[in-house]
Amino acid sequence: MLMKNDMKTNCSKNITAACPPDQQELVKHKYYLEALDQAAGILLHSISEIKYTDFLSALGPASGADRLLIFFIKNINSGKIAIPIQAQWILDHNTQPINGGTHNFFIETVWPRWEKILSEGEAVCSMVSDFPVDEQMFWKQINIKALLALPIIMDDELKGFISFDNCSKQRQWTTSEIGFLHTAANNLAIAIKRLEIKNELKKAHLELEQRIEQRTAALQQANVQLLKIIEERDHIQNILRETEKLAAAGKLAAQIAHEINNPLAGIKNSFLLIKEAVDKKHRYYEYVGKIEKEIDRVSNIVKQMFNLYRPEISKPKLFRLYDSIKDVTELLITSAKTKNIDIEIICDVKLSVSLSEDLIRQIIFNIVQNAIRATQSDGKVKILARTEDERLKLSVIDQGPGIDENIKDRIFEPFFTTGIGGPDSGLGLGLAVTKDIINAMQGEINFENLKPHGAVFNISIPLSNESKQ
Repeated sequence: MLMKNDMKTNCSKNITAACPPDQQELVKHKYYLEALDQAAGILLHSISEIKYTDFLSALGPASGADRLLIFFIKNINSGKIAIPIQAQWILDHNTQPINGGTHNFFIETVWPRWEKILSEGEAVCSMVSDFPVDEQMFWKQINIKALLALPIIMDDELKGFISFDNCSKQRQWTTSEIGFLHTAANNLAIAIKRLEIKNELKKAHLELEQRIEQRTAALQQANVQLLKIIEERDHIQNILRETEKLAAAGKLAAQIAHEINNPLAGIKNSFLLIKEAVDKKHRYYEYVGKIEKEIDRVSNIVKQMFNLYRPEISKPKLFRLYDSIKDVTELLITSAKTKNIDIEIICDVKLSVSLSEDLIRQIIFNIVQNAIRATQSDGKVKILARTEDERLKLSVIDQGPGIDENIKDRIFEPFFTTGIGGPDSGLGLGLAVTKDIINAMQGEINFENLKPHGAVFNISIPLSNESKQ
């Protein structure tokens, strides 16, 4: 005799077993509910794709069917449809699986009637013997004795159906069984729709991220261009301000130089007369040379002040560059020897260039003089000269302390001086005049600090067509 718990277990394994009539329906309902719960769990945990086979496996044993299939409707060309199998489950090896999709006969003959029923959310449920005569032969060929088809409806549109096939025997589906399995079909439709929405949201999110990245990149590019425009504008404004300052300073310097030049010429002429009259044996004759040197220095300053306002560009002529550099350094040799500074020239002695020699000499004089003033005692000043890409390239390297970051922007301003050279540091016109001359010759000048100390001034001036090696 079976105990109560044993009877319950036996009934749950085989819902058609000989259970007491008052328990059969309850056990069957419990079995369906457990199957629905398991199927719902599978759908709920389908993150990236629906596990259709697992879903059918959860429903199959409880349904009492021999074979479960999921079909989806697909539109193909010219308004025709295909109804392929998405997944199937079979009870055991005694049931044959169905391969491929639905037969043309089904689509052309059976489907019009089924579509009408399923589209209204109703079930197709019957024994094969109760189907229309023209359909019975088709079902018998694939060994189906009874079946239940439940619609998969999404957005009020029929998307497919689940088929529960009984192949071993005929059976009638009860209203409660159809209700349970209808719930499973609805849950499947909801899961598919949820996954579609999730994928659409993911796609929209990716597209939004791409748009944001594109817009961000575009904004960054626009910001870069805007900053570049602002920098260029500021640079142009700075150039205009510097040009105005240079023009004003140059004009003032030229006016001062003009006022000084006339009496200076008179002083120099008078001095030459005095020089001729003073006996070389006079005890103060040694001051004659000093006075003449100072007059020449003032004259040179006046000339620089004139050039600051309007550099005189003489016609280019062919000359030996090394010889000109050598001549200029000879003029500065005294101040270099005072600090025991060696001047090294690196230049091809045969190199000839066609430029304004006077201006090149003045440029070299001013830059080298500046380098000597900056270089520490027992140091070296190096002059490098060459031609490259149809330009004269000059570099003057000193061994001074370098140029302080705070004054880099002012180094070419007229009358600006660091005072590094002490009493002999000058008026601060040398670099300003040099830059003005180089600009007038359509050239460029820049500088940079060297490590561990020192600085280099680089000059580039376009050559005329007559320059040659």
